[in-house]
Amino acid sequence: MSGPASPILPLGDDDLHAYIDRRLTPERRAEVERWLAGDPDAAARATFYARLNSDLHRTFDQVLAEPVPASLLPTPVHRRRVFDRRGPTLRHFAVAASWLIAGIVAGWSTHDLLVPPKTIERVVEVPGPAPTLTLQAAAAHAVYTPEVRHPVEVRADEAHLVRWLSNRMGKPIKAPVLDDSGWRLMGGRLLPVAEPDAAGPVACQFMYEHADGRRVTLYMKSVDGEPSAFRYSEEREGMGVLYWMDAKLGYALTGKLPKDDLKALARKVYDQFNS
Repeated sequence: MSGPASPILPLGDDDLHAYIDRRLTPERRAEVERWLAGDPDAAARATFYARLNSDLHRTFDQVLAEPVPASLLPTPVHRRRVFDRRGPTLRHFAVAASWLIAGIVAGWSTHDLLVPPKTIERVVEVPGPAPTLTLQAAAAHAVYTPEVRHPVEVRADEAHLVRWLSNRMGKPIKAPVLDDSGWRLMGGRLLPVAEPDAAGPVACQFMYEHADGRRVTLYMKSVDGEPSAFRYSEEREGMGVLYWMDAKLGYALTGKLPKDDLKALARKVYDQFNS
């Protein structure tokens, strides 16, 4: 007499990730394929996850293959105590960035399309560069916002900040003024982008600070795409990324703010770039 049949577990996003990574048993894989054939929404999510996997591998595989710098290797105990007094290390920031990247993947299913400004005539439902854009913006935010002494490369009070970034980006760049919303521009920096067709710095970041110590960053990256409406990705522990595109640049505003506050700031930024 045979034993009771194994229960059929409900299908979900964990199965989609395992399906894309080829980690399912043949039986479970067949169940997922039947599910995808009859559920367009699940099939769209699977397509997005597969593309995101490809973007992650293309962007970060070369970094993973690099040897670990000697400065990040374990140090002897008698040196570690002295070193730890200096505050967070690059390894701490790298861990923070990796958690944010993981949060973006998990949080994508909660993204929503916001009402586009009237000046945007065409809305692209799923702009191609957007997933990579948000990953890079969130990683840069995680690495540089904890910095105390060097959060920016060029300070806001240095007159050449905008001119320098515009020259290096190869297009006019503005530093939006958000003082009336309580956010002071701290400065900006150039950022490299590890992509096969990237030649030099093709991204930059402005950082803003509130009187209470919170920080938001505006990430801008050269893109070839159609204008898009605002999109929002909610991350773990209140972190959010709100992004949009015009014909030449992708923008991502990142911060640990309520969604409505991030939306209000994004609209101010958008209006100043399109005034």
